[in-house]
Amino acid sequence: MEQDYEEAVRWSRLAAEQGDTRAQGVLGAAYYFGRAVVPDDVSAYVWLSLAATAGDESAQALRDRVAARMTRGQITEAEAQARDRSP
Repeated sequence: MEQDYEEAVRWSRLAAEQGDTRAQGVLGAAYYFGRAVVPDDVSAYVWLSLAATAGDESAQALRDRVAARMTRGQITEAEAQARDRSP
């Protein structure tokens, strides 16, 4: 089953990097929950923020949850990374 998650994350990453909102949300959730990737709040915030900015309300809610457990420095770093990835 882990292989299925790894494959899903791989394809989600490819689509997310091309600007696919749903894939960005899926990738952010993978980082939040640690599914097929090492849990990483900064990466989760980055991808969820991109999806939220595009109107994904679920991504916005999960981004707010991850932000609640991050330091201000981590949020600042994640926001900068998200800006760099924005079109």
